[in-house]
Amino acid sequence: MQQTLERQQLLFRILVTALLLLVYGFYLAHQVNLTVGDLGRHLKNGQLFIENGLISKVNLYSYAYPDYPFINHHWGSGVVFYVIERLGGFAGLSVAFIIISVVTFWIFINLATKYSSFAIAAPMAVIVLPILITRHEMRPELFSYLFGGLFLEVLWGYKYGRLGFRWLFILPILEIFWVNLHIYFFIGIFLVGAYLFESLVVFLFGKNQQNVRDQVKGLAVILLLTIGAACLNPAGISGAIYPFSSSTNMACR
Repeated sequence: MQQTLERQQLLFRILVTALLLLVYGFYLAHQVNLTVGDLGRHLKNGQLFIENGLISKVNLYSYAYPDYPFINHHWGSGVVFYVIERLGGFAGLSVAFIIISVVTFWIFINLATKYSSFAIAAPMAVIVLPILITRHEMRPELFSYLFGGLFLEVLWGYKYGRLGFRWLFILPILEIFWVNLHIYFFIGIFLVGAYLFESLVVFLFGKNQQNVRDQVKGLAVILLLTIGAACLNPAGISGAIYPFSSSTNMACR
């Protein structure tokens, strides 16, 4: 009887999750509108890199101030978009965008289910769905959502013993890609720092300090490696601190 009930609950979770993912994917299936989004600019950036090895350090698309210097954190996204467009056209870009977005949505639903409950995860997914579907243009921020979910997956897994310490070394590797794909890369550093801070508080005021001490040491190493990975961009340290510059407008990235 208990096994039958568990199977029914599992089937219910699978069906509801699949329905949420299908609805999300359906609403993302918009025709590419080059006049609204920045896709054309990103495709041109990708073309310049593929054909000439150029990562622009000035604003090539400004009529009033064409030589305005800036740090191009999303140049890698342009390369990815350009390669996909060359291989599959704009239809391929749309399909890739929908797949990555749906997978990212599933990662967060799965995280909420594992570390909270499906009874909380499903209603929250329904609540945020109308907000998510408003961002239906292919933009570099797509990768920030994905990497944010992957960072949480690894960090939560390590915290609760689902993943070993070696899995944490994936995070600096992901950070290298993230810093060259979108300006929200600093979120990865923040997430590692938040988990380190939590472990440090537990170490100072909690029990079983030996195990927590190892967590603190391990997360401190990963944090330093992740910060170092953020410097592996065309602008180096300047690029790593760029999101915190008062002149940075991250809303348009």
